[in-house]
Amino acid sequence: TVTFSSAFTDTNYAVSGTIGFESISAYTNNGFLGIPRIAAPKATGSCVVSATYGDGNNYNARYIHAVFHR
Repeated sequence: TVTFSSAFTDTNYAVSGTIGFESISAYTNNGFLGIPRIAAPKATGSCVVSATYGDGNNYNARYIHAVFHR
């Protein structure tokens, strides 16, 4: 969950970004940042994001680069 220092006026904002995972053999930066399908992923003061590498599983990414657009 990303918590904003200043809340948005409503939940009509968009999220974009990338994720990265550093393994022993390489740095992989081809993951996907998304908003999970849960009841209330977006709020004015926070947003839940998820990280996947295209295999349908969520991961704890080491690096998350997110931008919130209003």
